Amino acid sequence: MIKKNFLLYLIPMVALVVGVIQWSLVETTLLSRWKGGGFGMYTELHPNVARTSWVSFQVNNKSYKMRGKDIKEALKESQIFGPRTDLAISHLYNNLKDLRYYPNAESIKDAIFLFKKLYKAAGLEITNLCIEVTELSLNIKEKSYNNNSLITLCENEI
Repeated sequence: MIKKNFLLYLIPMVALVVGVIQWSLVETTLLSRWKGGGFGMYTELHPNVARTSWVSFQVNNKSYKMRGKDIKEALKESQIFGPRTDLAISHLYNNLKDLRYYPNAESIKDAIFLFKKLYKAAGLEITNLCIEVTELSLNIKEKSYNNNSLITLCENEI
């Protein structure tokens, strides 16, 4: 009898524990509600839509501010890395894409290091490099979206 009652309450108890863990991760880290099991996933924009990695930099005194996807396309067209262009671009793009889901100081430092290393290998000198991860949030009162910065790091802050 006791065993039967225990099994009856086991699933709700496990769901409650998972929910508490997920809620604490959302409240104490920069992870979205989509991570950790999906509880509350319909209460905010999907991270693929809501978060964007922005990279601003200067090459040969020309300023750029681009999203990770735009950088990937621009570098593919230029072929500045020669025959290894696709591999280098994929590595950089995946690094920037990971920042959208795990925006922390260590990841952003790695992205800056990789970005500078790739451009230096192509014979280009980058200055004033900054990477910022932003997230769209809906302002219901004003019926508009706000672009909030989650984390920003510039090369002179490292």
